[in-house]
Amino acid sequence: MLIAIAAIGILVGSLDSTGLGLKLAGVIAEIRGESLFSALLVAMVGALVLGMGMPTLPAYLIIILVMGPAIQALGVSMLTAHMFVFYYGVASSLTPPVAIAAYAAAPSAGANPLMTSFMSFRLGMAKFIIPFIFAFYPTILIVEAFSLLPFLWITARTCFCIWLFSSALSAFDLRKLSLPKVVLRFATAFTMLAVSPMTRR
Repeated sequence: MLIAIAAIGILVGSLDSTGLGLKLAGVIAEIRGESLFSALLVAMVGALVLGMGMPTLPAYLIIILVMGPAIQALGVSMLTAHMFVFYYGVASSLTPPVAIAAYAAAPSAGANPLMTSFMSFRLGMAKFIIPFIFAFYPTILIVEAFSLLPFLWITARTCFCIWLFSSALSAFDLRKLSLPKVVLRFATAFTMLAVSPMTRR
């Protein structure tokens, strides 16, 4: 824990002295007026970069300290902002080139660490969608005027989209998927997301 706190202090101090945190927040604020989705996309990239090479707890704390206020300024709730950055704090451990979880697991399987990191990134890519669903559908977190029917609908829709993405990315379900089936699953998942408020806000 002391090592994690020291690492956080060093990185946050570096970000403060270089002004990178303020620059990221400024970019997010500029894009916010045009598209909430685009602003969150910039926040996602910033969160992944800030969390690379760090264990989950330090990564989460660093990202929320630097990106949290900017994400909340987009109009999302505090809990949603925390869940958004927490997910990407976890995802940063699977994101190449500094995928520490893949580098830790590769020796156990006798595999190449870099290839393992790219494979883990590909197979786990569907999880990058979930924080956006938190931001656009906060009812899935059982906050902000929770209603049962919308919650059940959004949860079912999210699970279905993740299944489509995951099976398409791995090209496998109960058996190996042919290329047309992979394309069809990608197209179906993207279409389901495209008709959501994510593309209209």
